[in-house]
Amino acid sequence: MKTSNKIMERICFAIKLRINDSKCGIMSNTKQELPQQLAKYSVINDVNSYKYLRVEMGNKVNVEKCMTRIIKQIKKSIMQLKKEETSSWNLINRINSDIISKLRYVFLVIP
Repeated sequence: MKTSNKIMERICFAIKLRINDSKCGIMSNTKQELPQQLAKYSVINDVNSYKYLRVEMGNKVNVEKCMTRIIKQIKKSIMQLKKEETSSWNLINRINSDIISKLRYVFLVIP
């Protein structure tokens, strides 16, 4: 784990990206203690959940509540797009970057 963390830091540094430690976490299925170098990251579990597209991931997450929230976000995004006057290409890009990514996630989460 130490090695992969160092490799990731080097890659990010090389392409001028910065890892935001406050948005990082470690998912582990072992009870082993984390190396000192990784202690700054939180461990993802049911108490400290991981979020993707503002949706909590974990065993005790209310999926229905998350789905309802994402669908509301999609509707809100569509309403905003209707109000904006933009070129067709920009409209397609906005749909692909915002709405489609959320829809893909919704279809992956539905049991």
